[in-house]
Amino acid sequence: MTDQSKNTSSGSVLSHQIIDGLKGLNTDEKPQFFSELVELFQVSAPPVLQEISDLQGKQDWKMAGRAAHRLKGSASNIGAIKMARLCQQFKEVCDSQPSDPNTSSELLGLIKSAYGDAAHELSSLK
Repeated sequence: MTDQSKNTSSGSVLSHQIIDGLKGLNTDEKPQFFSELVELFQVSAPPVLQEISDLQGKQDWKMAGRAAHRLKGSASNIGAIKMARLCQQFKEVCDSQPSDPNTSSELLGLIKSAYGDAAHELSSLK
């Protein structure tokens, strides 16, 4: 494991402060608002993960970094802080010239794992 990926391989998967804030947005008119946000994240993140994987395979680091940045935003907004940190690290690797394919592959694996953990934990909170 690289030093870069060690930095975020442990720690909280979710920010409960962000989750509580999002749950506080539920209203009488929209009692399932948080659940809908979780479902949107669970539907929208996998295609972006696949896009990043495809771009990484093509060594299109600029576009892979942009996709990781988009995914970081989605993860941050839903409170998936570990995933967001890993996406930021992946983007930084993509921005470095030349990008290290081994480090990016390792980080992408960690991002996918963090997504699975976040999706599971978020489902239990809906």
